[in-house]
Amino acid sequence: MGLANFTKTYIASTIIMALKKVLVAGSVANQEYTGQITDINGEVDIIQLPNVTISGYTKGSGLNAQTINDAVTKLKADQAYYFDIKLYDVEGNDLKQRIMTALSDNAAYGFRDTSDQYLLGLYAQAGLTSYYTGTTPWDVTSLNVEDVLLDVKEQMARVPQAGRYAIIPEWFHGKLLTAGILAKTSNDNLFDNGLITRAYGFDWYLSENVSASNTSTWDQTRILFGQKGVSMAYCDAIVKTETARVEADFADLIKGIHVFGGKVTRPDTLCCAYCDKTAES
Repeated sequence: MGLANFTKTYIASTIIMALKKVLVAGSVANQEYTGQITDINGEVDIIQLPNVTISGYTKGSGLNAQTINDAVTKLKADQAYYFDIKLYDVEGNDLKQRIMTALSDNAAYGFRDTSDQYLLGLYAQAGLTSYYTGTTPWDVTSLNVEDVLLDVKEQMARVPQAGRYAIIPEWFHGKLLTAGILAKTSNDNLFDNGLITRAYGFDWYLSENVSASNTSTWDQTRILFGQKGVSMAYCDAIVKTETARVEADFADLIKGIHVFGGKVTRPDTLCCAYCDKTAES
């Protein structure tokens, strides 16, 4: 007996569930629009409200009401990737479910890379930047990595403290450990979505999908600092799953399409630090 009878619904739901656990950039983005996408190039409306004006009050002087006009921007799911696998028949419902769960987890990890690479590739939309000087990147060592953080915090002075995050590659994490800014202990945990700790006013996430001009040498590494659920928005869906029997074999064909989209919704809360990995002297 093949897997086709329970595959379509099961694999779509389990991939999305697994994906939520492993997304890094997606996990800090606003995901309230996920589930509203039904096809490739589907769009959702993001309503953005202005900041409320706070005015001084003098008794008897009257009030000036602020007119609130909402702005609508479109979030388009224009990125699409697929899987297409051939799976031979197995016996036993428990075995089938274990196989499908393992396949879903594996597919989720693959989709995570494409989604996170896309979101982290939006660095140019950040409204705040941190350079050593002008447009010269920081040559980061353990001796000056704190200077990078101090400059980022200065750039983000008007960004609320609550929900701040940083997404960093392993080499930058190593500099922070060597400098003693992040402490390595025997009970450190790396959670599914890359969260490692909270320090210096940020939740720190690890991802090798951080953008760089050269990921072998990590020149021009573009490290993003932002505010959870505010700086970026993300939506995704498994919009199509199909199964079919292989006529010349005892197997099923299983395929599906994952669509997603993302954008920087509040550039004024997103800072990109441009850094070069530099050897310790």
